Amino acid sequence: MRKIQLILFAALTLGYTSCDYLDVVPKSKATENDIWKTPAEAKKFRFNMMQYMPVLFSYTKSPDQFAGDDFMSGPRSTSYWFPGKSLHYNEENPSQTYFGYWAPVARTNGTNYDLFRGIRYAYYFIDNIHNVKGLDASAASRYEGEAWFMIGYYHQTLLDYYGPTVLIKRFIPFDTDDKNEMFPSRRPVDECVDFIAECYDKAAGLLPESVIEQEWGTPSKATALAYKARLFLWAASPLVNGNPDMVDFKNPDGTQLVSTVSDREKWKRAMDASQEAIIEAEKNYSLYTTNQSRDQTSRRKGRIITTMHSRRKTGTARNILWPKATRQKSGTSSFAPLHAPCRMTR
Repeated sequence: MRKIQLILFAALTLGYTSCDYLDVVPKSKATENDIWKTPAEAKKFRFNMMQYMPVLFSYTKSPDQFAGDDFMSGPRSTSYWFPGKSLHYNEENPSQTYFGYWAPVARTNGTNYDLFRGIRYAYYFIDNIHNVKGLDASAASRYEGEAWFMIGYYHQTLLDYYGPTVLIKRFIPFDTDDKNEMFPSRRPVDECVDFIAECYDKAAGLLPESVIEQEWGTPSKATALAYKARLFLWAASPLVNGNPDMVDFKNPDGTQLVSTVSDREKWKRAMDASQEAIIEAEKNYSLYTTNQSRDQTSRRKGRIITTMHSRRKTGTARNILWPKATRQKSGTSSFAPLHAPCRMTR
């Protein structure tokens, strides 16, 4: 009897202590709180939210280049080698795609960018960046501006490729019981445009007028205004501004997603936004030009030298609007507990 009592006591003791033992997080493992402990770690997450930007100039990563039927791709004209052909071969559907800008999966040899994850990370960044001890207030405001720019840019990319999209307006907690947030419906084009423009305006109010060479690849105020101007120009086009072919393009509840009535004021809005962007850009940026001797030499050789190397060498370079960014490692932000499902419904 005594032996049985000892065995039961040992079992109960282990049962009570094992929970605490298993709940211990290894000291070497990063947690969410570690991101905001120091400015250095917060800056790593700053670049992490930018890594979901699609590569739009590659024929294997974007349908923009070779999706037209005027491109002859030879005997290996299959979607495996030329993913853009999937649009012609009717191989795209809501669950299988070669260009997954809205989901973390794609067909074999396809490419995917989970833009909704990028949006979520940007909101998470905004909610925490001002709480980092030791981070200069002006730097925190600038980083917040970058996050607002990314939210606008990711939504604009979704709008460009999929038309009316869902709008994510805050960081959605895992335990939310709001079904409208977890399963949002597509919003009309005009509503999408207004929201994205608001994001760019917030970004423009926080971003610097120019960036130093070491930070090329991060947006400036002119970048935000330029993308807003491009957004308004697209919104004024007949594609989504008075398109009668879209009369039946509606949500299940009857919400019209694309305007069928043309509005000339949208062209005026686009013109004003473009003028604003030009005025801001001319403060620090200019079109690249060569000096006279180099220009004459280039013409004789039948080519124009426009490399970044020649710009720096001749001393004629000024800041450029948004140069190609160098991908940065995310450091402690390699964990990914922030991604929550957000399904698009029609």
